[in-house]
Amino acid sequence: MLPTDGLDVRGTAEIRWNDRAVPYLVVEDELDVPYLMGVVHGHLRRTQMEILVRVARGELSELGGPFARDVDELLRTLDIDRAVPEIERALPPETRAWCERYAAGVNAQAAAQSRRPKDARVLGIDLRRTWTVADTLTVSRLASVDISLGRTFGLLGLRDQEGFAEHLARVRADGARGVPTFGPGQATPLSSLEQLSKSGSNCFVVAPQRSASGGALIASDPHLGFFLPNFWCLVGYATPERTVVGMTLPGVPVVALGRSDRIAWGGTNMAAFSSALYDVSALDESDLDVRRETLRTRLWPDRTIEVTETPYGPLVSKLALLEQLDLPPLALRWRGHEPSDEITAFLRASHASDWDEFRAAWEPYAVAGQNILYADVDGHIGQVLALEQIDAAAEAGAALIAAPEDERFLWRPGRRSTDLPAAFDPRSGYLVSANNHPVLTEPPITAGGNSNDRVRRMSERIEAESPVSLDDLQAIQRDVYLASGLAAARALVAAAPDDASPDFVALVADWDGRYDRASRGAPAYRRWAYELLEGPYVDRLGAELSAAWKGAVTVHDRISADIESGWLTPDELATTLERAAARHDQQPTWGDVHRLPQQHPLAVAPLIGRGWRFDELPGDGTLGTVRKTAGPFTPDRHRGFFGAQARHVSDLSDPDANWFVLLGGQDGWPGSENLIDQARLWEAGVSIRMPLRRASIEAEYPRVLLLGSRDG
Repeated sequence: MLPTDGLDVRGTAEIRWNDRAVPYLVVEDELDVPYLMGVVHGHLRRTQMEILVRVARGELSELGGPFARDVDELLRTLDIDRAVPEIERALPPETRAWCERYAAGVNAQAAAQSRRPKDARVLGIDLRRTWTVADTLTVSRLASVDISLGRTFGLLGLRDQEGFAEHLARVRADGARGVPTFGPGQATPLSSLEQLSKSGSNCFVVAPQRSASGGALIASDPHLGFFLPNFWCLVGYATPERTVVGMTLPGVPVVALGRSDRIAWGGTNMAAFSSALYDVSALDESDLDVRRETLRTRLWPDRTIEVTETPYGPLVSKLALLEQLDLPPLALRWRGHEPSDEITAFLRASHASDWDEFRAAWEPYAVAGQNILYADVDGHIGQVLALEQIDAAAEAGAALIAAPEDERFLWRPGRRSTDLPAAFDPRSGYLVSANNHPVLTEPPITAGGNSNDRVRRMSERIEAESPVSLDDLQAIQRDVYLASGLAAARALVAAAPDDASPDFVALVADWDGRYDRASRGAPAYRRWAYELLEGPYVDRLGAELSAAWKGAVTVHDRISADIESGWLTPDELATTLERAAARHDQQPTWGDVHRLPQQHPLAVAPLIGRGWRFDELPGDGTLGTVRKTAGPFTPDRHRGFFGAQARHVSDLSDPDANWFVLLGGQDGWPGSENLIDQARLWEAGVSIRMPLRRASIEAEYPRVLLLGSRDG
């Protein structure tokens, strides 16, 4: 079903494959790259591409029936693709040509496909629908959503709780203690960012003075949900001008993180503030514009909804999914509702030849904020802040709700990436990013709340293991040590009454702080911490605030602080220990209770879900470890749902030293041998090489499809 004849290739072209269904596009004409990327994306992941488009457009009810209506109402109101028409009109010629060729490739593959994958049939997706440039821009916009909004709504939902003021103060203190990647250790006013000294998800880069090979090194592992197919699709391409390898998002024809002949790059989500919630209760009815939209619903009558627009953006507070928060009338202003050009930024960055070109490439980028790390063959390393920084969004993020009449919240054009601070060749010899603050500012650029565990652990290991090798990079990516958890465990043991529950206390006392699948101490500590949060914390804070701490990455820091300060009394600690010891089974390991699912999104569907669960692995790591596998805060058997699910390491001294692996596999077709075949590689710490030398490409990607043009 992959066409080889009648294609619109402009020169000699071939698609080479390895045994893991990773494609390498070798072409004579550079515009055949996006065309063939469209062909292979369509072949491997078209169902996934269609789902992403429908999510962005709020059309899930067309697939899932009435169960998805509340989600669609939210998505229609957020209007994620609002700016797409204007973005498309303003595309630079080179980006427009690249995206048009990609769409042509997707459609050429669809025309040759004789049957649909099982998931497309179950969901009723027509894969012959014409793919457009607007579809590509829509998928790109979906990836730009402001994740800091989740934090804001979470805090707003707690504001009526009796202890909310103390809770908010602690959350803000956690953010203020965040370790910056570079820059001064004290917060700098946002208005003074331009004067900040340019010193100097997980991603880190290592300079030659700390590298075993003498070349710059890079390692990155983006953190997303655990679903099949994987969010990423590996693709390499070679043209007379350049060779590029890395991770691509199906639907978007750029390498988002990877390596070229000259440079390598990776990144982490900054959780930057790019939106503001405005209290619009004072607006007059004449200021509101109501539009009606129809939610086409599969196997069910359609439903009409009303979306209210205000001068400050769509009204979001009355959405069904937010009604329980009892919010005042709130409108959302999001930078993503205005045009920007993230695809051009990624395309130019991936084709840059040096630091100056790379940094300049991010000028048109606005959302979502990313920490972009860089390394090159000349031994340089650096970090770029990719976003447009809006002062009003940062102020609103700190305040939670913005008053339209307050000058602080007046929405003005912001600072682009090229105006923001950057790090280049720091004296430390490395840069580390783990969703921590890139720089400390007042008000903060980012949502914060990071426990510092990951950024400190990666930094400690780089310093301890210098000179660092590729094997060291991969070992650091798989690290499961949690310093804050170990500190809390030791504080609990120290506070335990003499001779109380000695066997259980010994399990916790002997724990080394590692959430390794074989650890018996990790689930014992989790049991003790859980009983604290379900006991004294519920009694003192209430169920909702206690639950909020369960989901916080800083929960272990809080437990340590509350023991040290006496906030947790000796009687509460003794009672909790007794309860934890009585309820804990001494035998389970962390891998027995913490599971890593390998499943399709349809696994959550009623009735048919079981058939879409393919495997379940013992899990290593937790929220806060370098190898992140976030799951519910419980000592009982549970599934992780978010964390590290792709890895990349490169040694810039060797064109062929580029290694990638996905948690899952390349092929999105249910039943394919390549749907899940990389999971065992992931478990063993083994990766797939994506070389740059032509001879290596030919040797390691031996299955060749020679492509013919329409003219033969």
